[in-house]
Amino acid sequence: MYVDKVPNRNSKPTYLIRESKRNNGKTDKTTLANITKLPLELIEQVRILLKGGFVYKNFQESIKIQSIQPHGHVCAIVETMKNLGLPELIDQRNTRFRRLILGMMVHRLLKPYLQPRTEVYLDQQTAKTSINDLLDLKDVDEDDIHRAMNQLLKHKDRIESDLAKRHIIEDGLVLCGMRDISRVGEQNEDPISLSKKGKKRAMIGLITDQDGIPVGMDIVQGKSMDKDTLSRQLHHMTQSSGSTHLILVGDHKILNHKNLSDGGIPAGLDWMASLKKSNIRAVVEQENIHKNQLDQHDCLTLQSDLYPGEKLVIWINPNRSTKNKKRKKRMVLTEKRLDSVIESIQRKKNCLIDKDDLIVQVYQVLITYNTEKFFHISIDDRGLSYSRNHKALERADLVDRLCIIRTSRTDERGSDDLVASFYRLSALEMALSRITKMHLHSLHDIPKHLVRANIFLCTLAYYVEYHMRCKLAPLLYEEEVPTWKHPFRMRVSEAIESSVDLPHNGDSIHVPERIQAMSFEGVMEILESTNRLLVLPKVCIDPKPEVMIPQELGTIQTLAFQFLEINIHSKTGGGG
Repeated sequence: MYVDKVPNRNSKPTYLIRESKRNNGKTDKTTLANITKLPLELIEQVRILLKGGFVYKNFQESIKIQSIQPHGHVCAIVETMKNLGLPELIDQRNTRFRRLILGMMVHRLLKPYLQPRTEVYLDQQTAKTSINDLLDLKDVDEDDIHRAMNQLLKHKDRIESDLAKRHIIEDGLVLCGMRDISRVGEQNEDPISLSKKGKKRAMIGLITDQDGIPVGMDIVQGKSMDKDTLSRQLHHMTQSSGSTHLILVGDHKILNHKNLSDGGIPAGLDWMASLKKSNIRAVVEQENIHKNQLDQHDCLTLQSDLYPGEKLVIWINPNRSTKNKKRKKRMVLTEKRLDSVIESIQRKKNCLIDKDDLIVQVYQVLITYNTEKFFHISIDDRGLSYSRNHKALERADLVDRLCIIRTSRTDERGSDDLVASFYRLSALEMALSRITKMHLHSLHDIPKHLVRANIFLCTLAYYVEYHMRCKLAPLLYEEEVPTWKHPFRMRVSEAIESSVDLPHNGDSIHVPERIQAMSFEGVMEILESTNRLLVLPKVCIDPKPEVMIPQELGTIQTLAFQFLEINIHSKTGGGG
Protein backbone atom coordinates (compact mmCIF):
# COMPACT_ATOMS: atom_id res chain seq x y z
CA MET A 1 0.00 0.00 0.00
CA TYR A 2 1.01 3.54 -0.62
CA VAL A 3 -0.31 7.09 -0.79
CA ASP A 4 -0.94 8.22 -4.34
CA LYS A 5 -1.19 11.92 -5.17
CA VAL A 6 -3.61 12.50 -8.07
CA PRO A 7 -3.41 16.04 -9.56
CA ASN A 8 -6.61 17.88 -10.55
CA ARG A 9 -6.50 20.60 -13.18
CA ASN A 10 -8.66 23.24 -11.51
CA SER A 11 -8.73 22.07 -7.87
CA LYS A 12 -6.56 20.66 -5.11
CA PRO A 13 -4.91 17.27 -5.69
CA THR A 14 -6.56 14.09 -4.45
CA TYR A 15 -4.77 11.76 -2.01
CA LEU A 16 -5.68 8.09 -2.27
CA ILE A 17 -4.51 4.99 -0.41
CA ARG A 18 -3.93 2.38 -3.11
CA GLU A 19 -2.64 -1.11 -3.51
CA SER A 20 -0.80 -2.37 -6.60
CA LYS A 21 -0.75 -5.95 -7.90
CA ARG A 22 0.91 -7.55 -10.91
CA ASN A 23 -1.56 -9.45 -13.12
CA ASN A 24 -0.32 -11.07 -16.39
CA GLY A 25 2.51 -8.55 -16.70
CA LYS A 26 0.26 -5.60 -16.01
CA THR A 27 -0.08 -3.46 -12.87
CA ASP A 28 -3.56 -3.21 -11.42
CA LYS A 29 -4.22 -0.37 -8.92
CA THR A 30 -6.96 -0.75 -6.34
CA THR A 31 -8.17 2.31 -4.41
CA LEU A 32 -8.72 1.48 -0.74
CA ALA A 33 -9.50 4.91 0.73
CA ASN A 34 -9.69 8.61 -0.11
CA ILE A 35 -7.84 10.67 2.51
CA THR A 36 -7.94 14.04 0.76
CA LYS A 37 -9.91 15.67 3.60
CA LEU A 38 -7.22 14.90 6.18
CA PRO A 39 -4.67 17.62 7.10
CA LEU A 40 -1.53 17.56 4.97
CA GLU A 41 0.68 16.83 8.03
CA LEU A 42 -1.41 13.71 8.79
CA ILE A 43 -1.35 12.62 5.14
CA GLU A 44 2.47 12.84 5.23
CA GLN A 45 2.61 10.74 8.39
CA VAL A 46 0.38 8.08 6.75
CA ARG A 47 2.72 8.06 3.76
CA ILE A 48 5.76 7.51 6.06
CA LEU A 49 4.01 4.69 7.96
CA LEU A 50 3.00 2.88 4.75
CA LYS A 51 6.65 3.06 3.64
CA GLY A 52 7.78 1.32 6.83
CA GLY A 53 8.88 4.43 8.72
CA PHE A 54 8.14 5.66 12.26
CA VAL A 55 6.02 8.55 13.39
CA TYR A 56 6.39 10.29 16.78
CA LYS A 57 4.39 13.05 18.44
CA ASN A 58 7.51 15.22 18.86
CA PHE A 59 11.26 15.14 18.28
CA GLN A 60 12.06 14.30 21.91
CA GLU A 61 10.11 11.04 21.64
CA SER A 62 12.14 9.94 18.61
CA ILE A 63 15.59 10.12 20.22
CA LYS A 64 17.40 8.92 23.32
CA ILE A 65 20.06 11.16 24.91
CA GLN A 66 23.11 8.96 25.38
CA SER A 67 25.35 11.53 27.11
CA ILE A 68 25.85 15.24 27.74
CA GLN A 69 29.47 16.44 27.69
CA PRO A 70 31.03 19.88 28.30
CA HIS A 71 32.34 20.74 24.88
CA GLY A 72 32.82 24.44 24.13
CA HIS A 73 36.13 25.06 25.94
CA VAL A 74 37.70 21.83 24.61
CA CYS A 75 36.53 22.55 21.06
CA ALA A 76 37.97 26.09 21.26
CA ILE A 77 41.43 24.82 22.25
CA VAL A 78 41.51 21.86 19.84
CA GLU A 79 40.39 23.94 16.87
CA THR A 80 42.87 26.70 17.75
CA MET A 81 45.66 24.11 17.76
CA LYS A 82 44.55 22.97 14.32
CA ASN A 83 44.42 26.55 13.02
CA LEU A 84 47.97 27.10 14.32
CA GLY A 85 49.23 23.97 12.55
CA LEU A 86 50.33 22.53 15.88
CA PRO A 87 49.35 18.90 15.13
CA GLU A 88 51.66 18.89 12.10
CA LEU A 89 54.36 20.59 14.16
CA ILE A 90 54.31 17.70 16.64
CA ASP A 91 54.08 14.93 14.02
CA GLN A 92 53.29 15.07 10.32
CA ARG A 93 51.22 11.89 10.59
CA ASN A 94 47.99 11.58 12.53
CA THR A 95 49.52 9.16 15.03
CA ARG A 96 48.28 8.21 18.47
CA PHE A 97 51.36 9.96 19.92
CA ARG A 98 50.30 13.23 18.31
CA ARG A 99 46.73 12.96 19.57
CA LEU A 100 47.88 12.12 23.10
CA ILE A 101 50.18 15.16 23.19
CA LEU A 102 47.36 17.41 21.99
CA GLY A 103 45.09 15.94 24.67
CA MET A 104 47.68 16.54 27.39
CA MET A 105 48.07 20.15 26.24
CA VAL A 106 44.31 20.63 26.60
CA HIS A 107 44.54 19.16 30.11
CA ARG A 108 47.37 21.54 31.06
CA LEU A 109 45.39 24.55 29.82
CA LEU A 110 42.10 23.74 31.53
CA LYS A 111 43.13 24.15 35.19
CA PRO A 112 44.99 20.88 35.89
CA TYR A 113 44.86 21.59 39.63
CA LEU A 114 41.08 21.13 39.51
CA GLN A 115 41.12 18.13 37.19
CA PRO A 116 41.91 14.42 37.71
CA ARG A 117 45.11 12.77 36.56
CA THR A 118 45.83 13.10 32.86
CA GLU A 119 44.93 9.52 31.93
CA VAL A 120 41.63 9.85 33.83
CA TYR A 121 40.88 13.12 32.06
CA LEU A 122 41.53 11.59 28.60
CA ASP A 123 40.25 7.99 28.88
CA GLN A 124 36.90 7.28 27.21
CA GLN A 125 35.48 5.60 30.32
CA THR A 126 36.26 8.48 32.69
CA ALA A 127 36.48 11.59 30.47
CA LYS A 128 33.90 14.15 31.56
CA THR A 129 34.39 16.35 28.49
CA SER A 130 34.32 15.69 24.75
CA ILE A 131 38.14 15.52 24.53
CA ASN A 132 38.28 11.75 23.96
CA ASP A 133 35.83 11.89 21.04
CA LEU A 134 37.43 14.96 19.45
CA LEU A 135 40.90 13.40 19.41
CA ASP A 136 39.79 9.78 18.94
CA LEU A 137 41.87 8.57 21.91
CA LYS A 138 39.80 5.56 23.04
CA ASP A 139 41.47 3.83 26.03
CA VAL A 140 44.23 5.82 27.74
CA ASP A 141 46.32 4.60 30.68
CA GLU A 142 49.35 5.88 32.59
CA ASP A 143 51.83 4.00 30.39
CA ASP A 144 50.41 5.69 27.28
CA ILE A 145 50.97 9.10 28.89
CA HIS A 146 54.56 8.33 29.90
CA ARG A 147 55.47 6.87 26.49
CA ALA A 148 54.07 9.93 24.73
CA MET A 149 56.02 12.31 26.97
CA ASN A 150 59.24 10.37 26.45
CA GLN A 151 58.69 10.54 22.70
CA LEU A 152 57.97 14.28 22.92
CA LEU A 153 61.47 14.87 24.29
CA LYS A 154 62.91 13.23 21.16
CA HIS A 155 61.01 15.74 19.02
CA LYS A 156 61.92 18.75 21.19
CA ASP A 157 64.83 20.10 19.11
CA ARG A 158 62.90 19.78 15.85
CA ILE A 159 59.80 21.48 17.28
CA GLU A 160 61.87 24.35 18.68
CA SER A 161 63.59 24.75 15.31
CA ASP A 162 60.23 25.03 13.55
CA LEU A 163 59.00 27.56 16.11
CA ALA A 164 62.15 29.65 15.63
CA LYS A 165 61.58 29.66 11.87
CA ARG A 166 58.04 30.85 12.41
CA HIS A 167 58.67 33.70 14.83
CA ILE A 168 62.32 34.86 14.94
CA ILE A 169 62.98 37.65 12.42
CA GLU A 170 66.18 39.32 11.23
CA ASP A 171 67.28 42.24 13.47
CA GLY A 172 64.42 41.36 15.83
CA LEU A 173 64.42 41.14 19.60
CA VAL A 174 64.86 37.82 21.38
CA LEU A 175 63.70 37.75 25.01
CA CYS A 176 65.22 35.38 27.55
CA GLY A 177 64.56 34.89 31.23
CA MET A 178 64.48 32.40 34.10
CA ARG A 179 62.00 31.34 36.77
CA ASP A 180 62.35 29.03 39.78
CA ILE A 181 60.45 25.76 39.26
CA SER A 182 61.65 24.00 42.41
CA ARG A 183 59.01 22.36 44.51
CA VAL A 184 59.00 19.87 47.33
CA GLY A 185 57.02 16.76 46.46
CA GLU A 186 56.73 13.22 47.72
CA GLN A 187 57.22 11.51 44.36
CA ASN A 188 59.81 13.85 42.85
CA GLU A 189 62.88 13.20 44.96
CA ASP A 190 65.50 14.66 42.64
CA PRO A 191 67.33 18.01 42.30
CA ILE A 192 65.05 19.12 39.49
CA SER A 193 61.99 19.18 41.68
CA LEU A 194 63.35 20.03 45.12
CA SER A 195 64.82 23.18 46.61
CA LYS A 196 65.46 22.12 50.20
CA LYS A 197 68.72 22.93 51.91
CA GLY A 198 71.50 20.89 50.43
CA LYS A 199 69.68 20.45 47.12
CA LYS A 200 70.36 22.30 43.90
CA ARG A 201 67.80 24.85 42.79
CA ALA A 202 66.08 24.20 39.46
CA MET A 203 65.21 27.02 37.08
CA ILE A 204 63.42 27.10 33.74
CA GLY A 205 65.23 29.10 31.07
CA LEU A 206 62.82 30.40 28.42
CA ILE A 207 63.50 32.08 25.07
CA THR A 208 60.73 33.92 23.22
CA ASP A 209 60.36 36.25 20.27
CA GLN A 210 59.81 39.98 20.80
CA ASP A 211 56.12 39.47 21.60
CA GLY A 212 56.62 36.75 24.21
CA ILE A 213 55.86 33.73 21.99
CA PRO A 214 57.98 30.82 23.30
CA VAL A 215 60.48 29.29 20.87
CA GLY A 216 62.78 27.39 23.23
CA MET A 217 63.23 26.21 26.84
CA ASP A 218 65.69 24.36 29.02
CA ILE A 219 66.11 23.38 32.67
CA VAL A 220 69.02 24.94 34.52
CA GLN A 221 70.37 23.89 37.91
CA GLY A 222 71.43 26.79 40.08
CA LYS A 223 70.41 30.44 40.24
CA SER A 224 71.70 31.43 36.79
CA MET A 225 72.26 29.91 33.37
CA ASP A 226 75.82 28.85 32.60
CA LYS A 227 77.46 30.14 29.44
CA ASP A 228 77.61 26.73 27.71
CA THR A 229 73.87 26.14 28.03
CA LEU A 230 73.05 29.70 26.92
CA SER A 231 75.46 29.56 23.99
CA ARG A 232 74.05 26.20 22.84
CA GLN A 233 70.46 27.44 23.00
CA LEU A 234 71.20 30.68 21.15
CA HIS A 235 73.28 28.95 18.50
CA HIS A 236 70.49 26.41 17.91
CA MET A 237 67.94 29.23 17.62
CA THR A 238 69.97 31.33 15.17
CA GLN A 239 70.74 28.30 13.01
CA SER A 240 67.07 27.30 12.95
CA SER A 241 65.71 30.76 12.14
CA GLY A 242 68.40 31.59 9.60
CA SER A 243 68.89 35.04 11.20
CA THR A 244 72.40 36.51 11.18
CA HIS A 245 71.75 39.41 13.54
CA LEU A 246 69.50 39.49 16.59
CA ILE A 247 69.19 41.60 19.73
CA LEU A 248 69.12 39.60 22.94
CA VAL A 249 67.18 41.10 25.87
CA GLY A 250 67.32 39.56 29.35
CA ASP A 251 67.72 40.12 33.07
CA HIS A 252 70.81 39.67 35.24
CA LYS A 253 69.98 36.04 36.02
CA ILE A 254 70.44 34.81 32.48
CA LEU A 255 72.62 37.58 30.98
CA ASN A 256 75.01 37.83 33.89
CA HIS A 257 78.50 39.34 33.74
CA LYS A 258 80.16 35.95 33.34
CA ASN A 259 78.05 34.95 30.33
CA LEU A 260 78.52 38.33 28.67
CA SER A 261 82.29 38.50 29.20
CA ASP A 262 83.28 34.84 28.69
CA GLY A 263 81.82 34.25 25.23
CA GLY A 264 78.36 33.02 26.21
CA ILE A 265 76.82 35.19 23.47
CA PRO A 266 77.46 33.94 19.90
CA ALA A 267 78.91 36.34 17.33
CA GLY A 268 76.33 38.43 15.50
CA LEU A 269 74.12 38.97 18.54
CA ASP A 270 73.80 42.29 20.32
CA TRP A 271 72.42 42.25 23.82
CA MET A 272 70.69 44.28 26.54
CA ALA A 273 70.79 43.20 30.18
CA SER A 274 69.56 44.63 33.47
CA LEU A 275 71.80 45.20 36.47
CA LYS A 276 71.01 43.75 39.87
CA LYS A 277 70.68 46.01 42.89
CA SER A 278 74.27 45.68 44.14
CA ASN A 279 75.61 46.65 40.72
CA ILE A 280 73.18 49.57 40.49
CA ARG A 281 74.46 50.83 43.83
CA ALA A 282 78.06 50.55 42.56
CA VAL A 283 77.25 52.58 39.43
CA VAL A 284 75.44 55.26 41.46
CA GLU A 285 78.44 55.63 43.79
CA GLN A 286 81.03 55.46 41.01
CA GLU A 287 79.32 58.02 38.78
CA ASN A 288 77.95 60.09 41.68
CA ILE A 289 74.43 60.05 40.24
CA HIS A 290 71.83 62.26 41.91
CA LYS A 291 68.07 62.38 41.61
CA ASN A 292 68.23 65.91 40.18
CA GLN A 293 70.11 64.61 37.12
CA LEU A 294 67.32 62.14 36.36
CA ASP A 295 64.54 64.66 36.98
CA GLN A 296 65.94 66.77 34.15
CA HIS A 297 66.14 63.84 31.72
CA ASP A 298 63.72 61.04 30.99
CA CYS A 299 66.65 58.67 30.58
CA LEU A 300 70.30 59.22 31.32
CA THR A 301 72.85 57.62 28.98
CA LEU A 302 76.47 57.30 30.01
CA GLN A 303 79.57 55.14 29.81
CA SER A 304 81.23 53.89 32.98
CA ASP A 305 84.67 52.50 33.76
CA LEU A 306 82.87 49.64 35.49
CA TYR A 307 81.59 48.46 32.08
CA PRO A 308 84.12 49.55 29.45
CA GLY A 309 82.96 49.58 25.83
CA GLU A 310 79.30 49.38 26.83
CA LYS A 311 76.45 51.86 27.09
CA LEU A 312 74.46 52.30 30.29
CA VAL A 313 70.90 53.62 30.22
CA ILE A 314 69.49 54.82 33.56
CA TRP A 315 65.94 55.86 34.42
CA ILE A 316 63.61 56.06 37.40
CA ASN A 317 60.77 53.57 37.51
CA PRO A 318 57.90 55.12 39.56
CA ASN A 319 56.28 51.68 39.91
CA ARG A 320 59.08 50.59 42.24
CA SER A 321 57.68 51.95 45.48
CA THR A 322 57.14 48.73 47.48
CA LYS A 323 60.62 48.66 48.97
CA ASN A 324 60.33 52.30 50.01
CA LYS A 325 57.14 51.54 51.93
CA LYS A 326 58.76 48.54 53.60
CA ARG A 327 61.80 50.62 54.57
CA LYS A 328 59.62 53.36 56.06
CA LYS A 329 57.84 50.74 58.14
CA ARG A 330 61.16 49.28 59.33
CA MET A 331 62.43 52.75 60.20
CA VAL A 332 59.38 53.44 62.37
CA LEU A 333 59.70 50.09 64.15
CA THR A 334 63.41 50.71 64.73
CA GLU A 335 62.73 54.10 66.27
CA LYS A 336 60.09 52.62 68.59
CA ARG A 337 62.52 49.97 69.79
CA LEU A 338 65.30 52.55 70.28
CA ASP A 339 62.91 54.76 72.25
CA SER A 340 62.15 51.81 74.53
CA VAL A 341 65.89 51.34 75.08
CA ILE A 342 66.20 55.03 76.04
CA GLU A 343 63.32 54.61 78.48
CA SER A 344 65.08 51.64 80.05
CA ILE A 345 68.09 53.90 80.71
CA GLN A 346 66.06 56.73 82.21
CA ARG A 347 63.83 54.74 84.57
CA LYS A 348 64.68 54.84 88.28
CA LYS A 349 64.44 51.12 88.99
CA ASN A 350 66.33 48.39 87.13
CA CYS A 351 67.77 50.92 84.71
CA LEU A 352 70.24 49.87 82.01
CA ILE A 353 73.60 51.29 83.08
CA ASP A 354 76.26 49.02 81.58
CA LYS A 355 77.57 50.59 78.35
CA ASP A 356 78.47 47.26 76.72
CA ASP A 357 74.96 45.90 77.32
CA LEU A 358 73.54 49.10 75.86
CA ILE A 359 75.63 48.72 72.69
CA VAL A 360 74.53 45.11 72.29
CA GLN A 361 70.85 46.00 72.63
CA VAL A 362 71.05 48.92 70.19
CA TYR A 363 72.81 47.03 67.44
CA GLN A 364 70.59 44.03 67.96
CA VAL A 365 67.65 46.31 67.13
CA LEU A 366 69.40 47.74 64.05
CA ILE A 367 70.36 44.32 62.74
CA THR A 368 66.86 42.95 63.33
CA TYR A 369 65.34 45.57 61.03
CA ASN A 370 68.38 45.91 58.76
CA THR A 371 68.53 49.67 59.31
CA GLU A 372 72.02 50.14 60.76
CA LYS A 373 73.22 52.28 57.82
CA PHE A 374 70.20 54.61 58.04
CA PHE A 375 70.87 55.88 61.59
CA HIS A 376 73.53 57.94 63.33
CA ILE A 377 73.96 56.35 66.78
CA SER A 378 75.71 58.06 69.70
CA ILE A 379 76.41 56.14 72.94
CA ASP A 380 78.33 57.85 75.73
CA ASP A 381 78.24 58.32 79.49
CA ARG A 382 75.13 60.51 79.19
CA GLY A 383 73.18 57.72 77.49
CA LEU A 384 71.86 56.99 73.98
CA SER A 385 70.88 59.37 71.17
CA TYR A 386 70.09 58.73 67.53
CA SER A 387 69.11 60.51 64.33
CA ARG A 388 68.25 59.49 60.79
CA ASN A 389 70.97 59.43 58.14
CA HIS A 390 69.02 61.36 55.49
CA LYS A 391 71.79 61.16 52.92
CA ALA A 392 71.87 57.37 53.13
CA LEU A 393 68.06 57.23 52.94
CA GLU A 394 67.98 59.38 49.82
CA ARG A 395 70.67 57.23 48.21
CA ALA A 396 68.83 54.00 49.09
CA ASP A 397 65.55 55.44 47.81
CA LEU A 398 67.22 56.38 44.54
CA VAL A 399 68.82 52.93 44.16
CA ASP A 400 65.47 51.23 44.81
CA ARG A 401 63.71 53.20 42.09
CA LEU A 402 66.51 53.11 39.54
CA CYS A 403 66.63 50.79 36.57
CA ILE A 404 69.89 50.39 34.68
CA ILE A 405 70.49 48.38 31.55
CA ARG A 406 73.83 47.71 29.96
CA THR A 407 73.99 47.10 26.24
CA SER A 408 76.52 46.25 23.60
CA ARG A 409 74.74 48.63 21.20
CA THR A 410 76.84 51.78 21.20
CA ASP A 411 75.18 53.25 18.09
CA GLU A 412 73.09 56.42 18.05
CA ARG A 413 69.87 54.64 18.88
CA GLY A 414 67.78 56.69 21.32
CA SER A 415 67.73 55.72 24.97
CA ASP A 416 63.91 55.77 24.96
CA ASP A 417 63.91 53.08 22.27
CA LEU A 418 66.36 50.98 24.27
CA VAL A 419 64.22 51.24 27.39
CA ALA A 420 61.07 50.48 25.39
CA SER A 421 62.73 47.35 23.98
CA PHE A 422 63.78 46.28 27.46
CA TYR A 423 60.23 46.53 28.79
CA ARG A 424 59.13 43.91 26.33
CA LEU A 425 60.40 41.50 28.99
CA SER A 426 56.98 41.91 30.62
CA ALA A 427 55.62 39.58 27.92
CA LEU A 428 58.32 37.03 28.80
CA GLU A 429 57.44 37.28 32.49
CA MET A 430 53.82 36.50 31.70
CA ALA A 431 54.90 33.41 29.73
CA LEU A 432 57.18 32.21 32.55
CA SER A 433 54.44 32.73 35.12
CA ARG A 434 51.85 30.72 33.20
CA ILE A 435 54.23 27.90 32.23
CA THR A 436 55.53 27.56 35.80
CA LYS A 437 52.01 27.51 37.22
CA MET A 438 50.86 24.83 34.78
CA HIS A 439 53.94 22.72 35.57
CA LEU A 440 53.70 22.97 39.35
CA HIS A 441 49.97 22.23 39.38
CA SER A 442 50.53 19.02 37.40
CA LEU A 443 53.52 17.71 39.40
CA HIS A 444 51.33 15.16 41.23
CA ASP A 445 50.86 13.54 37.84
CA ILE A 446 54.47 13.38 36.68
CA PRO A 447 57.32 11.07 37.76
CA LYS A 448 60.72 12.66 38.31
CA HIS A 449 62.30 11.53 35.03
CA LEU A 450 59.56 13.27 33.01
CA VAL A 451 59.75 16.72 34.61
CA ARG A 452 61.62 18.16 31.60
CA ALA A 453 59.06 16.72 29.20
CA ASN A 454 56.23 18.15 31.30
CA ILE A 455 57.74 21.66 31.24
CA PHE A 456 58.12 21.48 27.46
CA LEU A 457 54.51 20.29 27.24
CA CYS A 458 53.42 23.28 29.34
CA THR A 459 55.45 25.55 27.05
CA LEU A 460 53.56 24.27 24.00
CA ALA A 461 50.28 24.67 25.91
CA TYR A 462 51.11 28.30 26.61
CA TYR A 463 51.91 28.76 22.91
CA VAL A 464 48.25 27.91 22.23
CA GLU A 465 47.01 30.04 25.13
CA TYR A 466 49.00 33.05 23.86
CA HIS A 467 47.29 33.03 20.48
CA MET A 468 43.89 32.45 22.07
CA ARG A 469 44.40 35.44 24.36
CA CYS A 470 45.37 37.58 21.38
CA LYS A 471 42.24 36.66 19.44
CA LEU A 472 39.99 37.01 22.50
CA ALA A 473 41.49 40.42 23.35
CA PRO A 474 38.20 42.39 23.00
CA LEU A 475 36.63 40.23 25.72
CA LEU A 476 39.54 40.26 28.18
CA TYR A 477 40.91 42.63 30.79
CA GLU A 478 43.73 44.74 29.38
CA GLU A 479 46.34 43.07 31.60
CA GLU A 480 45.15 39.64 30.41
CA VAL A 481 46.21 40.36 26.81
CA PRO A 482 49.80 39.17 26.20
CA THR A 483 50.75 42.07 23.95
CA TRP A 484 53.71 44.17 24.97
CA LYS A 485 53.00 47.41 26.83
CA HIS A 486 55.12 50.19 28.30
CA PRO A 487 54.35 50.27 32.03
CA PHE A 488 56.06 53.59 32.79
CA ARG A 489 56.29 57.27 31.89
CA MET A 490 54.76 58.71 28.74
CA ARG A 491 57.97 60.05 27.24
CA VAL A 492 59.34 56.54 26.98
CA SER A 493 56.05 54.85 26.22
CA GLU A 494 55.48 55.60 22.56
CA ALA A 495 53.47 52.82 21.00
CA ILE A 496 55.40 50.16 19.13
CA GLU A 497 53.31 47.90 16.95
CA SER A 498 53.21 44.24 17.86
CA SER A 499 54.05 41.68 15.18
CA VAL A 500 50.85 39.82 16.09
CA ASP A 501 47.64 41.12 14.50
CA LEU A 502 44.96 41.57 17.15
CA PRO A 503 41.23 42.17 16.72
CA HIS A 504 39.85 45.27 18.39
CA ASN A 505 36.44 46.51 19.42
CA GLY A 506 34.70 48.14 16.52
CA ASP A 507 36.34 45.96 13.88
CA SER A 508 34.43 43.35 11.89
CA ILE A 509 32.89 41.88 15.09
CA HIS A 510 30.91 44.18 17.36
CA VAL A 511 31.08 43.66 21.12
CA PRO A 512 27.96 44.98 22.91
CA GLU A 513 28.68 47.57 25.60
CA ARG A 514 26.78 45.58 28.23
CA ILE A 515 29.38 42.78 28.06
CA GLN A 516 32.03 43.44 30.70
CA ALA A 517 35.67 42.45 30.36
CA MET A 518 36.72 39.21 32.03
CA SER A 519 39.74 36.98 32.55
CA PHE A 520 40.88 34.27 30.15
CA GLU A 521 39.85 31.64 32.69
CA GLY A 522 36.44 33.31 32.90
CA VAL A 523 35.93 33.00 29.15
CA MET A 524 36.93 29.33 29.30
CA GLU A 525 34.42 28.71 32.10
CA ILE A 526 31.64 30.27 30.02
CA LEU A 527 32.62 28.16 27.00
CA GLU A 528 32.64 25.08 29.26
CA SER A 529 28.90 25.58 29.82
CA THR A 530 28.35 24.83 26.12
CA ASN A 531 27.53 21.12 26.12
CA ARG A 532 27.43 18.56 23.33
CA LEU A 533 24.61 16.01 23.31
CA LEU A 534 25.16 12.47 22.00
CA VAL A 535 21.74 11.18 20.86
CA LEU A 536 20.57 7.84 19.45
CA PRO A 537 17.38 7.44 17.34
CA LYS A 538 14.66 5.17 18.78
CA VAL A 539 14.41 3.00 15.69
CA CYS A 540 15.12 -0.67 15.10
CA ILE A 541 18.06 -0.31 12.74
CA ASP A 542 21.56 -1.68 13.03
CA PRO A 543 23.93 0.02 13.48
CA LYS A 544 22.23 3.00 15.14
CA PRO A 545 23.80 6.30 14.00
CA GLU A 546 25.20 8.58 16.72
CA VAL A 547 24.21 12.21 16.29
CA MET A 548 26.21 15.02 17.96
CA ILE A 549 24.15 18.12 18.74
CA PRO A 550 25.94 21.19 20.26
CA GLN A 551 23.89 23.39 22.54
CA GLU A 552 22.65 26.78 21.42
CA LEU A 553 25.26 29.47 22.09
CA GLY A 554 24.81 32.54 24.27
CA THR A 555 26.11 35.98 23.34
CA ILE A 556 29.57 35.59 24.89
CA GLN A 557 30.01 32.07 23.51
CA THR A 558 29.07 33.29 20.03
CA LEU A 559 31.51 36.21 20.22
CA ALA A 560 34.32 34.00 21.54
CA PHE A 561 33.98 31.49 18.71
CA GLN A 562 33.77 34.31 16.16
CA PHE A 563 36.98 35.87 17.48
CA LEU A 564 38.67 32.45 17.47
CA GLU A 565 37.37 31.86 13.91
CA ILE A 566 35.82 28.53 14.91
CA ASN A 567 32.54 26.99 13.73
CA ILE A 568 31.42 24.84 16.65
CA HIS A 569 28.55 23.37 14.59
CA SER A 570 30.93 21.81 12.07
CA LYS A 571 32.13 18.23 12.48
CA THR A 572 35.29 18.51 14.56
CA GLY A 573 37.98 15.89 14.28
CA GLY A 574 40.54 17.70 16.41
CA GLY A 575 43.39 15.27 15.86
CA GLY A 576 43.60 15.60 12.10
